[in-house]
Amino acid sequence: MLTAAGGAPGIAADWAFSPSLRVSETYDSNINFQFRDRQGDFISSIKPSFLLTGRTEQDQVSLESIINGMVYVDNNELDRVETFNHASWIRQWSPRFSSDLGATFIKTTALESQLQEAGIRAVLADQYHTSFRAKGTYLLTEVLSVTWGGNAGQTWYPDKEFNLPDFYSAAGNLTIAWKSSDFDTFGLDNAYAFKHYSAYLEDAYVDSQDVQYFRPGLYWEHAFSETTSLLLGAGYRRTQIEVTYSYPVLLFIPPSRFAIVNKTFTATTGDDSYDFWATLKKRWSERLTSSFSTGRDQYSDVSGYTYDHMYSGMNITYALSELTNLGLDLRYDYNSGIEEGLRETNYFRVTPSIDRKLNKDLTLRLSGSYQYQTEKYASTETADRFLTLVELVWQLPRLLAGK
Repeated sequence: MLTAAGGAPGIAADWAFSPSLRVSETYDSNINFQFRDRQGDFISSIKPSFLLTGRTEQDQVSLESIINGMVYVDNNELDRVETFNHASWIRQWSPRFSSDLGATFIKTTALESQLQEAGIRAVLADQYHTSFRAKGTYLLTEVLSVTWGGNAGQTWYPDKEFNLPDFYSAAGNLTIAWKSSDFDTFGLDNAYAFKHYSAYLEDAYVDSQDVQYFRPGLYWEHAFSETTSLLLGAGYRRTQIEVTYSYPVLLFIPPSRFAIVNKTFTATTGDDSYDFWATLKKRWSERLTSSFSTGRDQYSDVSGYTYDHMYSGMNITYALSELTNLGLDLRYDYNSGIEEGLRETNYFRVTPSIDRKLNKDLTLRLSGSYQYQTEKYASTETADRFLTLVELVWQLPRLLAGK
């Protein structure tokens, strides 16, 4: 039984268990998002999930798990099971200090995760990822606070046929925020990130690659009203990329012997650039809300290429009635390689949807998506696909819910 540590003994947490089940049928016109030899297929999916939460005056704990079983009609070799699992613990140690700890394990595909993150194509390879994070916030005064945190994780690919390197990652952040008024907050945000890629293959001449950057930045958050808010930020980024090579050389060993040995050296490149980020949120009425975000940052993809990444996205939701909601998501990503051999990608995604509540626990969702990408390297290639989805969501009543 979870108790409120530091408080009166025996105070139990308010527990809630929220299970759900999603069943869907999807048509994907280009299942591998290929430039050529495109192939479509129908995908049946069953996705059970649950969320377990507990709350006391000082603590919040949660455990979420989602399993997604996918079956392809014509391409049975692509049948797979994906999963998302996340645990977190938030604690208010005192009126001034709070902490947030979390752990995540995900099994997905490199293609879908990278398209969502940065709009860059990848192969349809099984991708495993595990990570741990920690964050703390301390209120120095009523208007001044400091937040620090970090995360570390590993991403790997069990099928080496796809020639993707496993990598370790770590990131840290230190933010100092000053609330100058009820409407304005100014802050100094310092970010650091690191990725270590292992060799692609055992006999690869690239032994490893390290990518790291440090970016100090400033931001301003303003509430125009109860329904409108704006966040603006910008920073200077310094990137360093180190690639370690090894290759066999014929070495003469006096007086008369030759031997083949591996010679290793490291090549280092750097890049100075800038980042920015902006988010505008607006609630136009009780039925209509919208949000817009744009920014520039750095992204290192699953193959080890590093890009200056720019993005813009918009989300609009409209409650047609108490039972029906309309949604529209727009997303654009532009990537420009910062290493030798410049690569450029443009990616656009539009996703309309409609949700209809059939009864208290059952919701029907209809959605579609069009995705388009151009990739410029030696030449320019294009890929696109249509997705249509029919999904039935059964949200079971909450169990164990405190009264």
